[in-house]
Amino acid sequence: MSSPEHFEQGLISIATALNLPYKEHSKVSVRQFVYDWLQYSAKDGWMITLDDFEDTNILDYMTDAQSSPREIVSKATPTIRDLFPQHPKGSILLTSRRKNLAMELTENYKSVIEVGAMSAEEGVQLLRENYSDICNDDDSARLTSFFGYLPLAIVAAARYLNQRHQNIGMYLIKIEQEMSELHSEILILGRQNPLDKMYGQILGNLKSRSRGLFFLVSLCSCEAIPEYLLRAFFTHLQLDSAVSGDPNVAFEEDITSLTSNYCIQISDSRDFFSIHRMTQAWVRRYLDSDGSLDRWVRVYSEILPSLFRKFDPRDERRSQLVPHAAAAVDYSLEFGWDLRQISILAIEVADCAEAQKNDRLAQELRLKAEKSKSETFHL
Repeated sequence: MSSPEHFEQGLISIATALNLPYKEHSKVSVRQFVYDWLQYSAKDGWMITLDDFEDTNILDYMTDAQSSPREIVSKATPTIRDLFPQHPKGSILLTSRRKNLAMELTENYKSVIEVGAMSAEEGVQLLRENYSDICNDDDSARLTSFFGYLPLAIVAAARYLNQRHQNIGMYLIKIEQEMSELHSEILILGRQNPLDKMYGQILGNLKSRSRGLFFLVSLCSCEAIPEYLLRAFFTHLQLDSAVSGDPNVAFEEDITSLTSNYCIQISDSRDFFSIHRMTQAWVRRYLDSDGSLDRWVRVYSEILPSLFRKFDPRDERRSQLVPHAAAAVDYSLEFGWDLRQISILAIEVADCAEAQKNDRLAQELRLKAEKSKSETFHL
């Protein structure tokens, strides 16, 4: 449901299937005919599905006096009641990536059902439904696990296999080889493979600010990304894009967009996030190929030291940022930015890692601090 035009076309399809004479009455909208039939003429149960409802322009279309199925006396935000009649035999199923919009439309948060990630069994079942050949149980489990049980990835992989008449075992060998190439930066962006197609679709689903948040998260360590770090990223992105309304609502919308598109996963406590290593590797390669990796790494490397130093050394939040601040050290060394400041940050993060009994990371960071000092001296 990407536009008012698509919504209108859906109504025309319903009216045509029901043989409603909407073409003979130009002064009465097709929506009025559908509304009245559902309200007064439907003898059996009915269900209307509004899939991928994202465009708020459809709501503006709802308040148009020329096409409203019932008198709307104000321009207040319409609800699902303005779309179709509330009937004891009728049901309305609406899917959306925007949780706040879903709550607005239904007027009741209890009517909103949040669909989480697929289970391993559901992933294998989805593969079997879309793959035309025989599915070996072990290979199916490996493939769906490899894609993190992402529905879009599983369906894309199944279609890819069907088109090439390839079995899952051979495909796993190929895709694992491509992942190895991906990490060694040999794979060329744009090669026709399901990874590029899948992530291209995901990026297309995200709005500009959500994409920026996704890019910054991909630069973090994969696991245990605290919510307050994402909020720091969001605050920075706010400065570059005007956010109308409540920023907390806008932040929740961005997080809902990223989680519903399987860009990131949320912990049971809802305080931490993670990103699949395959997703992280692809996004970094995409940014590098796009010529914008330097820009996003610089933003990341400005935010992390500032946030890390905001917390007292004894504050648990500072400890939680250690792996992500360590990543900022690596990026700054890689790009050769302000080596003296990076040496100081590396020592601060090393001290925190040492307090966590993470001696290996602490030692690595101290070596990097010495390296940056040495390079600063030679400069």
